[in-house]
Amino acid sequence: MRSWSPSASRATRRRLVKSTLPRRSFIVRLAATAATVGGQVGCDLQVARNWVIGAQIAGAWTHLNGSEALTGTQGLPPGGKTDLSGNLEFNTNVIATATGRIGYAVNFDSIAGLFYLKGGAAFVKNDTSTFNGELCICGVFDSAKGCTSGAVGAAITFSAPSSNRWGWTVGLGTEWAVFDHWSVFGEWDYMNFGTRNVTFTDPNFGSSQFTFKQQINELKLGINYRFGNSLPAQYP
Repeated sequence: MRSWSPSASRATRRRLVKSTLPRRSFIVRLAATAATVGGQVGCDLQVARNWVIGAQIAGAWTHLNGSEALTGTQGLPPGGKTDLSGNLEFNTNVIATATGRIGYAVNFDSIAGLFYLKGGAAFVKNDTSTFNGELCICGVFDSAKGCTSGAVGAAITFSAPSSNRWGWTVGLGTEWAVFDHWSVFGEWDYMNFGTRNVTFTDPNFGSSQFTFKQQINELKLGINYRFGNSLPAQYP
């Protein structure tokens, strides 16, 4: 029976972002890496000499923050242009999973261990996302002289509220007894939260939609404390 497990891990997030801002369309890939701190609870049942099944709920806190600078220029009929520059920023602060697992137990003399696969549901909480920058409009633009008429500049501040997303996860890992009821484990988890549209709003320019495709890879190290028999007695 696994009762409590503190863990520390490193998570990497990748997002494919498609966006249409005023007179602009962007497709960018954003990536971020951060440390996480969390814990897990669960239980295991040894159903045969070498096979173990179990269930687990895990949660972690993090500051998975990433940003990307966006710039673009587009012609404006009859002879002008618009320039847009800004920074897109996003942040994830909670990651959680509810999974089942199946493992194969081994015992090398006095060292007991488990190799396992896992899968189930994943949850992520994304903090407020922002796109801050400047939009410059030139009514008449000359390649030699620059903007000669109708120059207007305005700050843009697009933001989207925090959101919760559900997805799925798969992973694999190994766990080894160290003494009595204590064990150490290492694990890799992949989480996919699909694709969805997020509406960003600006007080002056209205709303614009960003399309987010979010994935997280997590490498996890931790310790487990177990009730019941000591680990060498549990794993053959």
